[in-house]
Amino acid sequence: MKNTIKKLFNFLVSYKFLLPPDIYERHKFISGFIDSNKNILDIGGSMSKLPEFTNKCKITTVDVVKPADIIYDGKKIPVEDRSYDIVTSIDVLEHIPSIQRAGFIKELNRVSKEKVIVSAPLGTDYHLAYEKRMLEYYQKKGVKLPFLEEHVAIGVPTPEQVKNFAKEYKGKLYYSGDVRFTKTLFRIHNYEAKNKYLNFIVFFLKLKFNFWMNIFGYYFLVNKSQTEYTNRFYLIFSKL
Repeated sequence: MKNTIKKLFNFLVSYKFLLPPDIYERHKFISGFIDSNKNILDIGGSMSKLPEFTNKCKITTVDVVKPADIIYDGKKIPVEDRSYDIVTSIDVLEHIPSIQRAGFIKELNRVSKEKVIVSAPLGTDYHLAYEKRMLEYYQKKGVKLPFLEEHVAIGVPTPEQVKNFAKEYKGKLYYSGDVRFTKTLFRIHNYEAKNKYLNFIVFFLKLKFNFWMNIFGYYFLVNKSQTEYTNRFYLIFSKL
């Protein structure tokens, strides 16, 4: 039953309005900075939903694991300088040790011709403390969340670090979301009923929730001022 629900979920979320709100938000917002018919290199995009949000763009994915189009060592992207119009990196920076992040941004800049777009969680003190508490909560329940373990171990990009990148590359920063609300979304997304039949109903209720959140909630989440409760940043710099 659980495998059936998972397969059905994967099929249904191919319709972008049914995606979890945080995934919809980041791809929807980023797509607003991408014109039609662009050649895009999506770093860490082996599971990206970006193709569903862009118009007539050719997207090549790069990651350290398959099913990416290009596999790389996590250090040097194996393509020539200025090979792609736009280079995107969605939720990758927080999985790179802080000392290596400047080199990563430099690589993105190297292979882009027109624009670089980077998005990741913003490591305010409140956000860092929240993720640590959340990890402890799920560990006590015996639930493993490798991505969250890495967030806590490495530390997500801080406001100061992000602003330094923006200053160095003359980029513009945008902010979105509220960690306090994100906590609720995360628990809704991860909730499962013990009864398999009830869980099937919960599954469809989640999809319904996702749909209405993506239709109406999106515009309340993006283009926010940076506060201690900010959930995410978008760094965008143009080379034209």
